[in-house]
This record gives sequence, C-alpha cells and structure tokens, in this order.
Amino acid sequence: MRDMAEVVEVVETETGSPFAKKVRCKLGGEIIFDVRDKAPQNELDAEMVRLTAHLEIQHQITVEFHKCSDPNCLD
Repeated sequence: MRDMAEVVEVVETETGSPFAKKVRCKLGGEIIFDVRDKAPQNELDAEMVRLTAHLEIQHQITVEFHKCSDPNCLD
C-alpha cells in the first residue's frame, strides 16, 4: 500500500486550519480535490469520490479513507 503523500500534494489548506482545500495529483498534475472554506459535508464527500475515482481509474491506485467524528482528528 502506498502512502498518500507519494501520490498527492496539498496545494492549499482551509483558512486557519490544517485541512486540505485543494489537492493535486503528483502523478498527472491535475487538481483532484477542490473545495471552498467551510464546505458542507456533501461537497467534501463528492470531492473525495472524485479524488478516489481519479486515482483508481487513471493510476490503478486504490484509496481507502474514513470519516472521523473527532473535530481534532488529523488522521
């Protein structure tokens, strides 16, 4: 299993937080996750589907992720 840092790069974080707002694919250069500050959960979910689909379809990389209810979680 590859570390996500090997294949994606956080280009921009949400204002005042460590959470990714814009993510670029290191393998192809495309922006594959792009949300606005304080995006609603449905927007975040849709962008995670886009990121996952891109990596699986374009690069045959399976991505596993989970939601955490802890507001301080950075995992």
